[in-house]
Amino acid sequence: VLKPADLSLDSPVLRAHQKFDKGKGNQRLLMYVEREYGKPKDFAALVYLSQVMQAEGIELAAEHLRAARPQTMGSLYWQLNDVWPGVTWASIDYDGRWKALQYHAKRFYAPLRVVPIRQNSRTQVSLVSDRTTPLDAQLRTRVLDMHGKLLQQHVQDVHVAALASTRVADLTDAQLLHGADPHRSVAVFDLLDHGKLLSRHVLYFDVAKALDLPDPGLHATLSPDGHQLTVSARNLAREVWVDFGKLDARLSDNAFTLLPGQKVTLQVHSDADPAALRHALHVRSLAGATVDTRP
Repeated sequence: VLKPADLSLDSPVLRAHQKFDKGKGNQRLLMYVEREYGKPKDFAALVYLSQVMQAEGIELAAEHLRAARPQTMGSLYWQLNDVWPGVTWASIDYDGRWKALQYHAKRFYAPLRVVPIRQNSRTQVSLVSDRTTPLDAQLRTRVLDMHGKLLQQHVQDVHVAALASTRVADLTDAQLLHGADPHRSVAVFDLLDHGKLLSRHVLYFDVAKALDLPDPGLHATLSPDGHQLTVSARNLAREVWVDFGKLDARLSDNAFTLLPGQKVTLQVHSDADPAALRHALHVRSLAGATVDTRP
């Protein structure tokens, strides 16, 4: 059991559980977190941000490789699970609980995936399919502000080839934003089949720490039997993470992004009493996870 004094990157206990660079890997982890997301406000925020950073980083790499098909026909990431408790690259911890990366992997390795890759102020959109049959669908591209105001929308018919990556759009930031503030706006790419959502990807126009993320207004309600959790957001909620503290509970999804006004219902698998789950429930997102350094 960790003591309060152990909850520091430089504590002997955490250094002992960090196998990279003879225990010095935690400083590199912190460097990457601060570079992309900012300075964590506390230790719990650091743990959360380290998981978000890993999930979003490997997602970008995996989706780049999927979009490059047939030059790249697949990928594996290191590593899947742990043989002991530790600060590691695993996407499933020693007790079999999914970290943020495992939830992301379920999405970015899905048989159908819309993949927007932004580089040098230009976004190329590919439709990746591991299905053995083609599909005629629609690609809906929206630009929203972080409070949900629709700034732009375009819907196009697309043909999703079987076992292939199909490039369907090449857009500059100017074409997407039309003058909107890139730090207060997001692009949302939806692959639809007669209105049914098959895949969604939310694209940002700068590193996370440069975005003006609002208070998401998150609200979570656990069903009386404790088996379902409904989470909603008033504003954009990036990388929503739900946990129940020390209680062992498995969720059908986690580490997800909610659009303004969106609501999702998750399945909760736990032997814990519903009242105990309700008391331990905690929901966080990227907004508020770092120290605010804005003037």
